[in-house]
Amino acid sequence: RAPERTLPDVGMQIVPDDFFKRNLVIIVLEDAIPKAGTAALAEGEAVKPGVGLIHAGYGSDRRYRLSADRGCKALDISDGLAATTCDSLGASRGGPVFVEEAGALRLAAVLVGTLRKTEATLAVPLSEWPGMPLEASCP
Repeated sequence: RAPERTLPDVGMQIVPDDFFKRNLVIIVLEDAIPKAGTAALAEGEAVKPGVGLIHAGYGSDRRYRLSADRGCKALDISDGLAATTCDSLGASRGGPVFVEEAGALRLAAVLVGTLRKTEATLAVPLSEWPGMPLEASCP
């Protein structure tokens, strides 16, 4: 049965920039998911102004189908947050942002919010992740 509304009515709230940089989690699976594969991590500071990005997510308009915005780019980076043109519909925040390196997609950032409703979306680049282990093992 389809929901009564496609897009939920979610109110916006103003939060400090540091909120976005601390609102990350890494989930380490005990066993690999067969046939799913993994995404390699981007090298160095892969998210730079003008760099093409690919954002994947399950937006609130298509909650059960993975979608990708393959035409977005980084606009600016300030205080550890990247402003991007990546499309984000509510539930797609938290989705991975990839760069293409040598023909392969590499994880470069996580989409975390929206700047002033529709001006830009915000992503935390991999180089700014706060003290998180970036390997597939738990400390």
